Amino acid sequence: MAALLSCVEYELSKTSDLFRQAGLEETFQRVSQVCASLRTKIQDAEYKQLFDMQLKRWMKHIVDVCYDMMYVLDELNLQEAGTVRVFSHRFSFFSHHNRIYSLGVRHKLREIVSRFGTLAAEANRFHISVSLENWDVSSQQRQLDPFLPPSVPIGRPSDTHLLLKLLLDNDGDAEEEDIRFISVVGMAGIGKTTLAKLVYNDDKVIASFGYRAWVSVSQEFNLRKIVMAILGFSTSDLMNDVEMEFLILEFRRVIAGKRCLIVLDDIGGENPERWQLIKEFFNFCVAGSRILITTRNPLVSSLTSKYRVSLRVLGEEDSWDIIHTAFGSLTYSDFRPMLMNITNKCRGVPLYLRSLAAIMRYKRSKREFEKMLDSQIWEVAHEIGMEPLLMVFYSQLPSYLKQCLLYCSIFPKDHIIVTDKLIQLWIAQGFIHSDDNHLEEEGRRIFNGLLGYSIFNGVIQHGIPGSTCQLEGGISALNQVIAENEYHRMLLDSGEKPIEEHDVPRNCRHCTLTIAPHTGLPESIPNAEKLHTLMILSEYSSVDTTNLSQLLSNLRRVRALILSSCSIEELPAKVGKLFHLRYLDLSFNHDLKHLPGVICNLINLQTLNLNGCRSLRKLPKGIGKLIKLRHLEILWTTSLSYLPKGIACLTSLRTLSRFFGNSLVGSKACNIGDLEKLNNIQGNITIDGLGAETDASDAERAGLENKNGLRGLELWFTAPGAGTKDERVLGALKAPPELEDLGIFYYRGNLFPTWMIALQKLTHLTLADCDKCSVLSSLGELSSLESLKIINMPGIKKVVDSEFLRTGSTGAFPKLKTLSFQKLDNWEEWVGLGDDGVQANFMPLLSSLSIVNCRKLEAIPGYLKLKKDEKPGFHINIKKCPSLEQTQYE
Repeated sequence: MAALLSCVEYELSKTSDLFRQAGLEETFQRVSQVCASLRTKIQDAEYKQLFDMQLKRWMKHIVDVCYDMMYVLDELNLQEAGTVRVFSHRFSFFSHHNRIYSLGVRHKLREIVSRFGTLAAEANRFHISVSLENWDVSSQQRQLDPFLPPSVPIGRPSDTHLLLKLLLDNDGDAEEEDIRFISVVGMAGIGKTTLAKLVYNDDKVIASFGYRAWVSVSQEFNLRKIVMAILGFSTSDLMNDVEMEFLILEFRRVIAGKRCLIVLDDIGGENPERWQLIKEFFNFCVAGSRILITTRNPLVSSLTSKYRVSLRVLGEEDSWDIIHTAFGSLTYSDFRPMLMNITNKCRGVPLYLRSLAAIMRYKRSKREFEKMLDSQIWEVAHEIGMEPLLMVFYSQLPSYLKQCLLYCSIFPKDHIIVTDKLIQLWIAQGFIHSDDNHLEEEGRRIFNGLLGYSIFNGVIQHGIPGSTCQLEGGISALNQVIAENEYHRMLLDSGEKPIEEHDVPRNCRHCTLTIAPHTGLPESIPNAEKLHTLMILSEYSSVDTTNLSQLLSNLRRVRALILSSCSIEELPAKVGKLFHLRYLDLSFNHDLKHLPGVICNLINLQTLNLNGCRSLRKLPKGIGKLIKLRHLEILWTTSLSYLPKGIACLTSLRTLSRFFGNSLVGSKACNIGDLEKLNNIQGNITIDGLGAETDASDAERAGLENKNGLRGLELWFTAPGAGTKDERVLGALKAPPELEDLGIFYYRGNLFPTWMIALQKLTHLTLADCDKCSVLSSLGELSSLESLKIINMPGIKKVVDSEFLRTGSTGAFPKLKTLSFQKLDNWEEWVGLGDDGVQANFMPLLSSLSIVNCRKLEAIPGYLKLKKDEKPGFHINIKKCPSLEQTQYE
């Protein structure tokens, strides 16, 4: 609540000039004074409303007024931006200082200020304590670096040792040990995921398994989703409509010949049939593979395997160690009795200990600890069926983190959350207060702050879509209690039953509709005109265009609209009237062929996600009007062949996932030079269509080296292309020095540019289908490189280490872990250095060498043979190389 009031004050500060120009200085002063008055009381009220129902109702009225104020302030900004004409059907207008302003907005402002004043006066009857602390975001920055627990779980050495032994040992009966199922069992918050993650990232485990995958499994068992996650696809990814048979074939191809470690995290359910399906599926894995399951349910463990690690609560000493660690070098001896009291209340559950340790780290007086111990919340939580420790934890969280935490209530239990998308949603709601240049960075800091309080689990780093996480189960349940009415989720399981007025709370502002299979979208949603967020989850149902159009016409205030994977074939033109919209997700609507031009009226739009809209042929030519657009996602939009010229005007873009360097459609399309002014783009970008008609001067004008936020770059050349021209174009596309991922495809030059070797932060490099390249020179100088893939390069006949590794450099590839050569049809010789073992420290960290379909290669250097013989866990995969004596490497 305090954070929502902060949002109002922040928006007010940005519109002060508009109030003055509209002759509303007095109104501005009044609302500013009321907000300041409430600010001094809101912290105590936010705490006491957890156990005072009358105060809770009063707080809900404050929330309503805050949302209404944000809406009206947004309308004022829209009018200033020149979209006044869109309100003409609702308001009459008057002229003031040569500007047009809405009498309706003026009236609404006065009404809201009056409501604010009345509510502020009512605060006196609740005996709310006045706080002089400035609770806004800037005053609490110190708490953006909360306690992060140690990487090794305290009190789990024996459990860790046992789990590693079960994963790495190959003892036992051969019949049973081919593929071993292992389970980690324990109550919620006991540390199952933490322990599994620790061993998953153990160096010995990484070296022992050729293929590893982590899957966060929801309570609803779905083998198809599990397989998609193992293969690296999200649940709404491009492969969403691919048959299970294809996924099985793809899985078998990916894991062929590799020992696998598959983690199935947080599994529930006791159905023996589903476990039989899982066991049958993983029979495709080779001998020595391991399937690690974490579950709260002992029956699940007994159904899967006899190998089990059962986690118990921590003892008093270990519990105290977690609390003690949070304080570091701080003096806490005076607080020890109170700290021990709080520690004992945690009952040895690591989640509660870590969360409260993070909170207590910032307490500086006995009074603060006493307040925690004496809180009425301990009793009230029992009455409403909530874990008291979680309620106490929530009450102590900084206010600006509470708002962002509560927003996660839009996600169903166990939902996989993409971190970057969550931050974009926070920004769309106005929860992140920063200048425009640092919104995402501030959002990331807040996410990391919540992460440090153990609010998220299962955080996994992917290439695409980036890191994902899940809300910790207990926190998810807590959110539902705290956020009642304001946030609402519902399942539509009957296409015939309309949504009744009472089904959606009157004060609901953020709504998630999960549409069951074979159930359509309703014609209307009660109170839709108040919604700031609408998320529709419709994996196996299609959204009717007529009903969607009717629904959109009522979403007057919506800021975030999520319609991913809804089988939308046509987006209604009514979307062009959603002037408050900041976030629009249309991803994986495979049959969506075009976007209405009116979408370019959405001048507040910050995120447009069109990933996986594979039938979409073009973007609206007026897209350059979306001057606030920060994220344009167009990966896997396979029918898209060019971008409109207006893209070059979108200088606020942070995400431009795909670009076309060359097009034959004429002046209406961007070329590579139009990247010139887009220096704010960050993350990953794929540039298609290079070569052929691409001009080297345009490539130089693109100024990729100036785009310091880029971390991943893929360059795709057209085929056929002229080799010398390709060399000039690639030479001009000098990548920024901070680049971490680089892929070059279908390049027709003979040599790679020298700027590649200067990328000393590059960790992954892929060179594929570059059929005229004959030399792999100096790649060993890439000091940060961890993965190198050379694929389908028939021009390579000889690899000479003196060129490849750089002669005399004993530190060649110092961090390389994975080296892969695939389909080098004419590769005959690998001329090594130090075959006697003197140079065996080349690639000191290499753990995996793969040589596949290199039919003419006769031998590999001696130092690689030595690694096979001397380095535990070193894996060589040689296939379809008849000239190599494969048996000596097995």
